[in-house]
This record gives sequence, C-alpha cells and structure tokens, in this order.
Amino acid sequence: MVKVKVNGLGDLARALKALPPEIASKNGGPLKTALRAAAVVIQDDAKSRAPVDIGVLRDAISVKRDPRPLDVTARYVVKPTRTRRVQRIIKTKKGNIGSTSAWYWHFLEFGTKYITARPFMRPAFDSQKSNALQAFIGKLQTGIKRAAAKVARGKRGR
Repeated sequence: MVKVKVNGLGDLARALKALPPEIASKNGGPLKTALRAAAVVIQDDAKSRAPVDIGVLRDAISVKRDPRPLDVTARYVVKPTRTRRVQRIIKTKKGNIGSTSAWYWHFLEFGTKYITARPFMRPAFDSQKSNALQAFIGKLQTGIKRAAAKVARGKRGR
C-alpha cells in the first residue's frame, strides 16, 4: 500500500474545524470532499491499468474512507475491495461460478515466487499524483468558498 502524507494539512484541518458548525456538511465538509476527489483520480487510473481477464479486479478497485484515521483528520484508501456490486459469472466446464472478490490483487501488484509482478496501483499513483493534488486543491477551494458564502448568508439573517 502506498501512503502519502501531505504536510501542512494539520493547520488547514484545524482552521476548517474552527469554522462554525453549520457549514460542516453531513459528508464531513470541504476537506473530506477534496481528499475523496484526489483519491478518485488515482482510482480511475488504477482501473485503466488493472489487468483484465473478466473484469473483477478492475471493478473491485474502490475508494473507501478510513473510519479510524489515527493521526490525521481524514484518510481515504484506494484498493481492490470485496463488494456486492462486483459480481461476475465465470463460465467453466463444471458450471457457472460467481466471483465477488479480487482477493488476489496483491499477488499481481507485488508478484510472488511464481508470478512476475504486474503492478497497476503504484504506477497509477506515480502518474496521477500531480493531477490528484490539483483535484484536491480545486475541490478544497470550491468547498471553502461555498462554506464562506453559507456563513455570510447566515450573518445577514437569511
């Protein structure tokens, strides 16, 4: 798993938390929205790079919010996960097999003693990190402007 830490977000997160509670949305406000937007950029590229046999791995790549981000305000993880949405019927000589998991993804990404690595997650991050940062900045600016406008409307008595 690739971990990225952006310095200076702690001050930004504290400033966002200091804003009035009426601007925080049910989705966690502008910081979480911006982080998710950046993660989606990497997710899209990883999906395009994933080896495709029947598409289970490609469809399983998702963005999930970490419910316990520990030392940071918010954390999103991009990786193949098991979901109900990922359902492919694999036709074999013995019958149809339903597959809902891409549990083997790390074997392809990192390789094994028997399988040569065919990375798709790391190259997606490496090629899209600047685009993800731009998406983060754009969404954060939009979110902060929206929050400021909401506070301004509230002060005028609307």
